[in-house]
Amino acid sequence: MLENESDGYPIQQISKIILSSLYDGNNFVGYQKKIIFHGGYYHKKIYDSNKLLLSHEKFAPNDILTSAEFYQNNKIIRYIETDIDSNGIRHEIILDANHKTISHKKFDKLKRFIGGGIYENGNFIGNKIIRYTENGVYETNTDATYRVISEVKINPEIYANTEQKQLQEIVLETHVRSHTKNGEIYETVFDGMRNIISKPRLIQKAPEKKSGDKQTVLPNTTTTMITEQKACHPNLAGKIVTLLKNFLNKPKTL
Repeated sequence: MLENESDGYPIQQISKIILSSLYDGNNFVGYQKKIIFHGGYYHKKIYDSNKLLLSHEKFAPNDILTSAEFYQNNKIIRYIETDIDSNGIRHEIILDANHKTISHKKFDKLKRFIGGGIYENGNFIGNKIIRYTENGVYETNTDATYRVISEVKINPEIYANTEQKQLQEIVLETHVRSHTKNGEIYETVFDGMRNIISKPRLIQKAPEKKSGDKQTVLPNTTTTMITEQKACHPNLAGKIVTLLKNFLNKPKTL
């Protein structure tokens, strides 16, 4: 596996790890590691052919990007941070290595691009607004003071995400985690054809019980029950013996 299998995440949270090779056409370009957590959210890491990390993206269960880091020579060169405001508008902000804003994109509840801020050298220089109407899609551009510079009708396809190459993924290994009731975690490894490479192996033992933990012991003999009664009624045994003596020594009446 590339890096550590759990990458520092709590082993109990991981459901599955999928390792794939990436191809651009017939050319091998690197690897992809997808770490899937309980609840459906996941992380995706891309490595080059020399296994150097290129990107680390984090996604919500609905496949929406929540944050990302991009690397060059093992150093971060770009970030993506996201947020959803009170109106349900999703903001995607791209930052450089010094956390200066490169761009600010906005998406509506239908995941459509609706504009955002325009930046140059980390400075805000204008704004873009995309409006979807019955008559078509319109783009309005403003300067830093929000004064309208232009407004034109556009084809929204020009803003389709073409930055990231559509690479072909070929699964190499899938590591599936299973959890037992007592806290043990096993891992089974499958190849790309879902054939088992290695049978379930224990990767985390059940938590050990501490010496101070209370253990419930159920009484299973008459002796134990009598002992418990004596503990609750210390004089009970003596009273029973006295009554038996009085009964046995009582004169018989003809």
